[in-house]
Amino acid sequence: MNYIVYFLTLIDQTILGVFFYSQFLRLKTHFIIPCSVWFTTYSVSFILFHLLGEKAPSPYVQMIICMLYQTAVLFFFEGSRFKRFCTACLFIILGGAAELLTLGILCLVFDMSPTEFYVFQDENVIVAIGRVYAIDTLFLFTFVTCLVFAFRHIKEEFLIRDVLLIIGFDLIHMIYLFIFYTDPANRYSEANNIIQFGMQTLLIAMMFHQFYKGREVRQLEKAKKKLEVIRKEREREIDYYKAAEEKYTEISMIRHDLVNHLTAVEALAGQPECRAEARKLLNEIKRRTYAIKVPGNENEKKAGEAYAENTDI
Repeated sequence: MNYIVYFLTLIDQTILGVFFYSQFLRLKTHFIIPCSVWFTTYSVSFILFHLLGEKAPSPYVQMIICMLYQTAVLFFFEGSRFKRFCTACLFIILGGAAELLTLGILCLVFDMSPTEFYVFQDENVIVAIGRVYAIDTLFLFTFVTCLVFAFRHIKEEFLIRDVLLIIGFDLIHMIYLFIFYTDPANRYSEANNIIQFGMQTLLIAMMFHQFYKGREVRQLEKAKKKLEVIRKEREREIDYYKAAEEKYTEISMIRHDLVNHLTAVEALAGQPECRAEARKLLNEIKRRTYAIKVPGNENEKKAGEAYAENTDI
C-alpha cells in the first residue's frame, strides 16, 4: 500500500513541478507531456532501484540521478539554458525545504526525534503519511515562491486575491492533516493514507481549477476592456466622419455662394459707381470664409474671425 501512495503522490509532485516551471518559462507543448516524462523517469528509476536491492546505488546517488532527470523535462520549455537551470535548481531547493518541513511536522505528530524517525517500526506507514503531507508543503512553497518571484507575471494574468485564497486553503488543509494524524487511532491505517490522499488530490484539483479559472476571468476582463476601448475609438471615428461629411456639405454650399458673390463682385468692380457695393460683397466673402468651422482647429477659427472683423478691402 505504501508503494501505491508513493506513485499517487508522485503524480501530484510532477504536476506541481511542471506548473512551477510554466510560471517562469514558456511551455512549448501540452502540459501533460512533460508531466508524463517526469513521472515515467522517476517511476522506472524507483522500480529499478527496488529490484537491484543491495546492489542499488546509495540513497544520495539515487537522489542526484532523479534530480538529473529534470533536465529532460526542461527541454519542453523555452528560455535560455541559464534560466532553465536556475528554475530547476530553485524547484529542487523548494522540494528539499518541503521535505525538511514535513520531517519536522511528522516528528511533532509522532513525538520522536529526527534521528529516530527512519528507524521506527511502522516506517512504511509513517513515510506514506510524510509523502501525503509533503505534497501540501511543496504546494505551499510553490505558490508562495511564484507569488514572490513571478509576481509581475501573476499580477498580469491572475487576481492576487485568488492566489492568496489558494495558499490559505492549503494552510488549512495542512492544519487539518496535523490534527487528524495527532490522534493515534488515525496514524497506522494504510486505508487512511489512501483516503487522505484522495481528499488532498480533490482539494488540489479544486485549487488549480480556481487558479486557472481566475486567469480565464482575468483574461476575459482584459479583453472586455480592450473591446470597450476599441468601441469608443470607433465611435469617435464615426463622429469625426459624420462631422467631416456635414462640413463637406456646408463647404460645398458656401463654395457655391462664393462663386456667385465673386461673379457679382467682378461685374460691380468694372463700374466705378458700384465699387462701394463691391467692397461690401468682398467683406461678406471674407466673413463667410472665416466662419467655416474646421473640426479640431479652434485656434485657426478664432484667428480667422478676428481677421474678418478687423480687415477691410
